[in-house]
Amino acid sequence: MNLWIALFALAVVAPLARAEDAPWTGDRPGIAIPMRDGKSLAADVYLPAVPGHYPAVVVQTPYNRSNIRPALAGMDDRGYWDREHYAYVVADWRGFFGSRAAGQARRGQRGEDGFDVVEWTAAQPWCDGKVGTWGPSALGRVQFDTAKEHPPHLVCCVPLVAPIGQRYDDYYEGGVFKEAHVAKLDVLGFGVGALVKGQALPDAPGWRIAAAAERPEDFDVPMFFITGWYDHATAHQLDSFREIVAHGGPKARAGTKLLV
Repeated sequence: MNLWIALFALAVVAPLARAEDAPWTGDRPGIAIPMRDGKSLAADVYLPAVPGHYPAVVVQTPYNRSNIRPALAGMDDRGYWDREHYAYVVADWRGFFGSRAAGQARRGQRGEDGFDVVEWTAAQPWCDGKVGTWGPSALGRVQFDTAKEHPPHLVCCVPLVAPIGQRYDDYYEGGVFKEAHVAKLDVLGFGVGALVKGQALPDAPGWRIAAAAERPEDFDVPMFFITGWYDHATAHQLDSFREIVAHGGPKARAGTKLLV
């Protein structure tokens, strides 16, 4: 089996307990994953039925990890989840749902949290030390934050409909403010409305700063970009793929792929 295929899947867990302290009991909702600042993130762990050491897929979500449980519990027969050959870890973002008690993330902290989740996963007795990440949209963007921190055991990322960084046309389609899109993001707790409304022109300082922060050389793991011709930010994601292949680290340049 190939880890790229496994990265079309999601994650697991059981009552708030440390995974390394528990016997092999299969799926465990409610694991507490410790972070470097002493806080913890709520996560679910899904393990193959046969005890062993498996590569793992990490999913970090702001949309409530419990929404993923039915699929990983065998109620989805589309073949996205390879429960036989991979372990899955699904964590709520800091400040969201089960991880609300950890507080809101400061600037750069989502990447640090991603690093800690990846390395915690790699250290578990059921993991063989190889960890990949998967997810669409916000679940894809957090993979870039994680990869920029260079977790030693991160071997690949699969961002779906998720470009690197922020651009003017992500929020202004042909110069028209995407009001419903931004309103939805604010309802979900991202708080971008006040920021992007103040940057209504493509040459506004905020967009120049955001563009300068897009540094493909910061990434050095293979990435599998997935998008559609009619998804949002398709052009931005194609640009992200080209930039990684041209200017990313050696492993990123050699192994990055694109599927449209």
